[in-house]
Amino acid sequence: MIWKNAELHGVSELTPNGEGGYVMHRLPVCVEEHLSSEQGKSRNIASTGVEIRFRVKSGTAKITLALSKVYESINCCEAQVWYGGMCAAWDRCRKEIYREKTVLEFLPVNSPEMAESIHKEHNIPYAYDLVRLILPSYGFIIYDIEGDIEPPRPEDLPCRRLLTYGSSITHGSTALVTPYTWAFRLAENIDADLLNCGFAGSARMEKEVADHLATLDFDVATIEMGINVVGHFSNEEFYSKCRYFVEKIAASHPKSEIFAIDLFFCGSDAGGNNPQVRDFRDIIKRITEELDLPNVHYVKGTEILTNSRGLSGDLVHPSPRGVDEIARNLTERVKTVLDNK
Repeated sequence: MIWKNAELHGVSELTPNGEGGYVMHRLPVCVEEHLSSEQGKSRNIASTGVEIRFRVKSGTAKITLALSKVYESINCCEAQVWYGGMCAAWDRCRKEIYREKTVLEFLPVNSPEMAESIHKEHNIPYAYDLVRLILPSYGFIIYDIEGDIEPPRPEDLPCRRLLTYGSSITHGSTALVTPYTWAFRLAENIDADLLNCGFAGSARMEKEVADHLATLDFDVATIEMGINVVGHFSNEEFYSKCRYFVEKIAASHPKSEIFAIDLFFCGSDAGGNNPQVRDFRDIIKRITEELDLPNVHYVKGTEILTNSRGLSGDLVHPSPRGVDEIARNLTERVKTVLDNK
């Protein structure tokens, strides 16, 4: 959405917080109301995949933000600044945001001739002078955007769009910063603009979420299903929800490539031996075979994150090494399909 001459990428709706600021909702409020857990509703106002994008025409731009009060234990966090497809220089690439109102300042890209040359040389699909404030996956209140700025034009962004849905692994938990999530890296690798709809701890494949995602514009989608509902859904409920979710999104985008991913390597594979993990993987594979749609591709999670060396200590989330492995293996799988279109 466009707000005050900037694009709030990944934001569907703003609601007043009663103190002069606005809460940023990733899914519309009418969809948020149907999320089946309070955790899911809180994740909808987290800023996973949210970027504030604009071009500075002259002078200095200012954005006023604050950490949401729901994060009582956090006093400060760090956002990343990129210009186009490149991380900003060392003295500009980090912006600290506090629980109190924080004013962030942005200048036009430095060394514009060199930045433009590098973007052209490497076919980077973003405009070299496009400011991208990449927010971490906390919730923020936005108060104001000021300055002589303009929102991105269509030609400033990649032609291809990647939609990702899934658990905290897609959401980006344990990634060092947002640009090091596997979803961000995959988008870079296939020259796509990322729309990350990961829901940490709460990817429950609600019908209303599927219906909304089906209305969005994308060329490639990854749908990671299972880990958040092991022990919560029966096999029958899991089948029903995943079948609707995949079919609805795929049928609404027959020319887009949909990758249905089952559970990545986890503690059960390292010795826990939970039979439902195996069952859920079999169900995702069965759904893709039953649908038999040319644009739906089954992805076995243990072929993407392949062993316990890629896990963090909780035996669910990938370590930075595991994030890199997921990005690398998914890139190869997705590129193979795209190259054969």
